[in-house]
Amino acid sequence: MSSLMRGSLLTLKSMGFNALLREALRRIFGIQYCHRGIPIDSSNTFRFIRKVLLRGFDIYGSGGEILIRTSFGEFCVEIADMELLGVLLEPIEDMYGFVDVRGAVVVDIGAYIGETAMFFLSRGAHRVYALEPVDRHYRYLQRNILRNNAMDRVIPMNYGAWFRETALNVNYEGAGTGLRMDAGAPIAIKVRYLGEILREVFRREGE
Repeated sequence: MSSLMRGSLLTLKSMGFNALLREALRRIFGIQYCHRGIPIDSSNTFRFIRKVLLRGFDIYGSGGEILIRTSFGEFCVEIADMELLGVLLEPIEDMYGFVDVRGAVVVDIGAYIGETAMFFLSRGAHRVYALEPVDRHYRYLQRNILRNNAMDRVIPMNYGAWFRETALNVNYEGAGTGLRMDAGAPIAIKVRYLGEILREVFRREGE
């Protein structure tokens, strides 16, 4: 089966005939359109929406934001930052579902836009301390905590964990930011000593 035929069948399955027709017109004549409030101006945007729908998630646009509703929470970013939502296409349940967090206090290092924090809550975690040092991600983390009405159960912290308190220069690589360092990198992130972070968590939890 050709990739074109396969793509057409996937579109019919996930988005319907109308979307297939409108996307064909866009590619042939450059006619842009919106799908559930999301402007479709490139094949990448179209394919992303299709992948989300094929995963069984809901996706729509509202007020300049793109929102994805999953089984463990709803997540939003501004349309210009749509690529950040790609993390929701990762096998989060396979990656973290084997960890028993029922009734536990979880320290989520690298919380990104809040997807793992909400996943842990859905699995019964008592509270999640969500560390995210990248300001761009942290703003969405805060927004998604509020969107999921989890203000009392997810505590956002705008720094990362390290061997000591300092500032690190890192490559900006979306969800992987902070995994690699580069002295010439474009952003600096604040990090704290992991031991101090855990002591603060224990103090807040009264232990």
